[in-house]
Amino acid sequence: MAPAYADHPFTFIPDPRPALKEGDKHDDYAVIAGDMACIHNCLLRGLNSIYLQAPYVAPAEHRAFANYAFNWAELVRIHHGGEEAHIFPVIEKIVGEPGAMQGNVDQHAAFHDGLEQYTAYTADCAAGRTPFDGAHLVELIDSFAPALVQHLRDEVPTLDSLRRFDGKPGVDKLKGAILTEAGKSMKSCGPVTSSVWLIVNLDVNFEGGRWTQFPPAPGFLLFLIRHVFYWVHTSWWKFAPCDRHGTMRPLYAVPSE
Repeated sequence: MAPAYADHPFTFIPDPRPALKEGDKHDDYAVIAGDMACIHNCLLRGLNSIYLQAPYVAPAEHRAFANYAFNWAELVRIHHGGEEAHIFPVIEKIVGEPGAMQGNVDQHAAFHDGLEQYTAYTADCAAGRTPFDGAHLVELIDSFAPALVQHLRDEVPTLDSLRRFDGKPGVDKLKGAILTEAGKSMKSCGPVTSSVWLIVNLDVNFEGGRWTQFPPAPGFLLFLIRHVFYWVHTSWWKFAPCDRHGTMRPLYAVPSE
């Protein structure tokens, strides 16, 4: 078997930002949508890594893998919880259109139950309360992945379409407000858990290296994540699709022959 990478079965979302002439800049709506596509691709890349490796994890590493898989669900919870509690209400207030983001909330509900089952199972396996079964984990993912993946794809053009409100009073503050609210959500990420998970699922070379400056976090924080926090749970991060510097690598648990 050739080395496997976390580029399937769930396909990535192309950067929605158009190509620019030298000296031009993307507008705020394109930046918001592009950043969301990058975050969603981290979730898809992580889901691929879990889906592909689950059947092959050695018994001695079941709990480490379950912790890795659980932290994927934890980041989804933080991301979508932050959207519903903070980001979407701010967007609707600024653009002056209640319900503008309701379609995204409805999509969250479509995969909620399956994701909850996945979360409970991986938490129990990580704690040693339940024996790990890779085939069962794949079945759980299959139960909610179609709705989740569709949502991750649909939300990007929804954000890009906020351009239709351009020119309304206060809309020029939209990007800054979203970044502020997103920052509040990211503070919920554990420094040695969810924060590291995001970094080791971010392929900085994707799409020709467009994401080398992502995420927009202080340099000292990224340094701590990569060079300090990473080492706390290295047994988990061996299952990640990227190293701590964002370079894609073959999946650890998938046999090469």
